[in-house]
Amino acid sequence: MILNALKQTFRNPMRSAFILTLIGVCVAGSFLFRSLHGGIFAQYREDTIRSKTGHGQVFSKGYWGKRFEVPSEKWIKQGHDYTAKLSALPGVAQVFPRVTFPAILSNGGIESGGLGTGIQSAAELTFFSGVNIIEGKALSNKPNTIVLGTGLAKKLAAKLGDSITILVTKISGSLNAQNFQVVGIFELGAKDLDEISFQIEIGEAQELLDTRSVETFAIALQSNEKWISFEDSITSQYPELEAISFETLDWVYYGNSVKWLDSQMSFFYLIIACVSFLSLFPSILASVLGRAQEVGFLRANGSTSSAVAGQVFLEKLILVCLGFVLGCAIFLVFSELIFVDGVTLPPPPGFTRPLHFFLRPPWNATHVVLLQNLGIVFVATIMALRIVLSKSIAQCLRSDSGF
Repeated sequence: MILNALKQTFRNPMRSAFILTLIGVCVAGSFLFRSLHGGIFAQYREDTIRSKTGHGQVFSKGYWGKRFEVPSEKWIKQGHDYTAKLSALPGVAQVFPRVTFPAILSNGGIESGGLGTGIQSAAELTFFSGVNIIEGKALSNKPNTIVLGTGLAKKLAAKLGDSITILVTKISGSLNAQNFQVVGIFELGAKDLDEISFQIEIGEAQELLDTRSVETFAIALQSNEKWISFEDSITSQYPELEAISFETLDWVYYGNSVKWLDSQMSFFYLIIACVSFLSLFPSILASVLGRAQEVGFLRANGSTSSAVAGQVFLEKLILVCLGFVLGCAIFLVFSELIFVDGVTLPPPPGFTRPLHFFLRPPWNATHVVLLQNLGIVFVATIMALRIVLSKSIAQCLRSDSGF
């Protein structure tokens, strides 16, 4: 039966090759769009992890997302001890203690509010590659140095080498100020963050605030998939702490962007399916209608309508499988040769720099693409068969055969 279906499938080589090519193009188009979709999401995720939050952060239990009259009272004491403990958990690659604090910065007579982050610069340089230094250099353990967000630098009219005075409120409530030299200007890619952000060494930040506590630990994992197990380890071993994933921490940018893109992409998937159907239906219809006389002979010789339909469906199944293989080959040519250097898009909403990403072959959705094209071909075949099988045997025998 299968051998006979193969012979019937390629009885008309031109027609079969045309349909085969159409199916291959539809499959390649589905794969290409899904790989673009996956590439954009992956780069969004990587930018968020590598420029802002890490894979997630650890806070004191009940601290994140709430307001306190004195936030520092809820910071993590014995920060150095917890750094070693968290680093020893399975799946953890690096741990970065941080403190954030509001401040007033002044450059001569120009003042602006800012949000500072105290970091371990030497350690963070090895992981946070998404922080783009556009002028100067990153922090490097040199005392009394500061790097400014590009928007904040413009507000302060600051340039490399300028002395910036930072005024903060200490934990005790009194004021404290210190001068820092600008050694770099960075860009996170988000306009509102670049307009307020600056970084200094965590030791100097704690000295300014008069505390040895740590507000949070940014966590770098060995892979994205290890977050759930890390979160479970924190819950079971350190109930006084709380682990928050990067998706939750950056819900405004990453979370909302993913939701918006997911909704948009779902609509485009529907459009692609409709275009594929409209492309394939005329050819499928012509191929089935062109066999009306043959169907008439089969029915006249005793074949039932279901037997005829089964034979036609088997032929189309063979075409879809071969077309799927062809489509995969076309997609690989595009992804490995044409888009080997990735794709660059204009800055997404809320970002200030272009989005460069690489295609991510959606092999986990292979069955979805196969079933989608199989469904399209089968629906088109059913519609064509209904026309042919609704005719009497005499009408089928009088039909013209041909393409």
